[in-house]
Amino acid sequence: MVKKILLSIQLIMVLMLATPVWATSLSMTGGSAVVNQTSIANIYINTQGKEINAIDGRLTLSGNGRIEDMRIGGSVVGIWVQQGVSTNGKTLEFAGAIPGGFTGSGLLFSVEYRAQGTGLLSFGLEGVRTLLNDGLGTKDSVTVSGVTVRVSPATAPTDETQPEKADTTKPESFTVKLIQDESVFDGKWHIVFNATDGQSGVDHYEIKEGNGDWIIGESPYLLQDQELKGPILVRAVDEFANYREARVNPPFSAQNPMWYWIVGLIALIAIIYEGWHIFVLETQIQKQGIKK
Repeated sequence: MVKKILLSIQLIMVLMLATPVWATSLSMTGGSAVVNQTSIANIYINTQGKEINAIDGRLTLSGNGRIEDMRIGGSVVGIWVQQGVSTNGKTLEFAGAIPGGFTGSGLLFSVEYRAQGTGLLSFGLEGVRTLLNDGLGTKDSVTVSGVTVRVSPATAPTDETQPEKADTTKPESFTVKLIQDESVFDGKWHIVFNATDGQSGVDHYEIKEGNGDWIIGESPYLLQDQELKGPILVRAVDEFANYREARVNPPFSAQNPMWYWIVGLIALIAIIYEGWHIFVLETQIQKQGIKK
C-alpha cells in the first residue's frame, strides 16, 4: 500500500515538473469590410517557444468575395517560395523558409481581399505544416483558427466627385540580402528583399546586376551572375512609378569598399617585400666590395 502511494506521488511530481510542449498556432484578424472595397486580413504565428525554419499551407475564403493579393511586408518569413492566388480568388497557396530559424510570435503575412456583396466572409487555414529548425526537418504540430468578417453595404455616392490624389511618396527604405543556402535554388547565390509603401502600395520590383539591364523580378531572386562580379541593385516601384532603390555589394566584388583595403594591403606587402629584397641585394654588394 505504501509503495503504491509513493509511486502515485512520484507520478504527480513528474507531471507537475514536466515542461508542456504546445503546438505552433496560427490566428487571423479580418478587420472591417465594405462592398466593392478592398480590405486587409492579417495572419499571425506563435511558435510557443519552439524554433521553426519553414512553413506552408493554404488560405481559403468562402462567401461573396475574393482574395486579391498576398502582402509580405513585416513578415517573420525571410524567403517566400510560393504565394499564389487561385484564378477564382478563393484560395491562396503559401510556402516560405526562414534561414537561421524563428522563435516567438509575429506577422506571418497579410492578404488583400475584396467583398463583392453584403453578408459574411469566412477565412480558413488548411494543410498548414511547419518544420523545426533542428537540422532534421522534423514536422511540428500546428493549430489554426480562421476569422469571419461581416460586410457592410457601400455608402451612397455624393454629387461631388473627389479626384484621385496622386501619390508622390517613395516606398519605404528596405534592404537587400545576399544569400547562399543549400535548401534554396540548389545552393546558388540569390537575393531576398521586401519593401512597403504606405500610399499606393508596391507595384513591382526591378533588379539590375552589375552593368546589366533592369529586369522585373520578385523575392527570392536567383542571380544570373553566380560569380558576383558587380553590385546588385533593386528598385521597389509603387503604382505611381515612384521608386526606392537598395543596393548590395558582393563581399569579394571590386565595388565593395573592403576590396580596396584588401588590394591596398596586398600592394603594401608587395612594396615592402620588394624594398627589403633590394636592401638585401645592396647589402650583399657592399660586403663583396669591402672584401675586394
